[in-house]
Amino acid sequence: MARDNFTKKTRELVAQRVAYRCCFQGCGIATIGPKFGDALNTSSIGVGCHIFAASPKGPRYNANMTPEERKSPDNCIWMCQTHSKLIDADENAYPPALLHQWKNNAEKEAADRLKNYQYSQAELSDKKTLESIFNKLIQDGQYDVLIMLVEQLKASNSADELLLRYEIIYDCYCNRDALYASIKSYMESSIKKECDSVIKVLVSLNLKSGLQELIPYCQDEELKKWANAILSDTIQHILFVSAEQADEAKNYDIKDKETALNLLSSFLVEKQPPFLPKQADGTIFMLQENSIAFKIRACSWRLFRNCFNGETFIKDKRLSEDYVFLKNNINKIIQLDKELQMGIWLNCLNYVINDRSEFEQLYHLCPAYIKTDIQCERVYIIYNLLHGLKNPNDYLNSDSVINDEKALVSVSRM
Repeated sequence: MARDNFTKKTRELVAQRVAYRCCFQGCGIATIGPKFGDALNTSSIGVGCHIFAASPKGPRYNANMTPEERKSPDNCIWMCQTHSKLIDADENAYPPALLHQWKNNAEKEAADRLKNYQYSQAELSDKKTLESIFNKLIQDGQYDVLIMLVEQLKASNSADELLLRYEIIYDCYCNRDALYASIKSYMESSIKKECDSVIKVLVSLNLKSGLQELIPYCQDEELKKWANAILSDTIQHILFVSAEQADEAKNYDIKDKETALNLLSSFLVEKQPPFLPKQADGTIFMLQENSIAFKIRACSWRLFRNCFNGETFIKDKRLSEDYVFLKNNINKIIQLDKELQMGIWLNCLNYVINDRSEFEQLYHLCPAYIKTDIQCERVYIIYNLLHGLKNPNDYLNSDSVINDEKALVSVSRM
């Protein structure tokens, strides 16, 4: 029986609607670029894949579809070569509904990118408007657009204070290895600086890097107190009080409540206590969700709490809204710094560890630098042992964990 193949026009349309990026959730790699040594041609690693198979023996074949439906753009999803093979090799893990969802997500992201590229020159030239644009991009987790705009504008004005400041803020969320160097460069520049604005972001995220250099220039005494406490590892004494001190704490007037709440949220999601503390008025503290980064971390903590309470996902049970939100925002999660990502991936993997299909699907989405981290390796070891996919002796003799005492203890106890 003949295959119902896509036409070249259909493949190009589908690829263009996602800006030639792979639709596999968590990938998003560009699939087209210049051909090396040939100025008149391009190289492509993209594939127009059938959601429902083109022929009866193919994956996800639907006998009720007409040939025209099988060849239509609606049945085509754009993938890189690696993921085009993966979705067909394990069709049960990648059902049609999931592929359609990924395709819709990729088209929405392409539309958002296009929208964000369309700022007028007047908007980009006005400092107050540009700062609002940057803050909205951070709030929405569009860090790739933020750094693209910063680099684009720095090309014509590399010493602009606003651009240097938001480069630091980008590093706080997405590239902490470069954070200290960015702050040092900012402090060594001859421009008039807004150090309090930078310190506010560092404090909100409970970050030490660069605070030592910035604190002498801090004008806000409350902010300076918090920054010094973070540096000296005594911030918990400011954030928490005993029950006997609760009445006294009610009278403490915090000027910058947003930064204080963000700081407390950051501290808690890093420490991952199984329960949230009570506030001075007796109510339970709620983690901040005022930006995509803070909402992602709040959802991740709630998954940790679920796992702590033994409420992990099992087949035929409804996935938690927090897990669904995180999975739908993987393209934003993978833009975050590895330090921020690690706990999120571990909590998600632990939450679905009892369901092979969901775990494998999520594990495929993990970036390589997460998979090769010893913490993720331990989770994968436990997953394989839990489902009888590996023998404990396979790991006890493995170079990947043989030098790690904690991993050996974890394996030997199972």
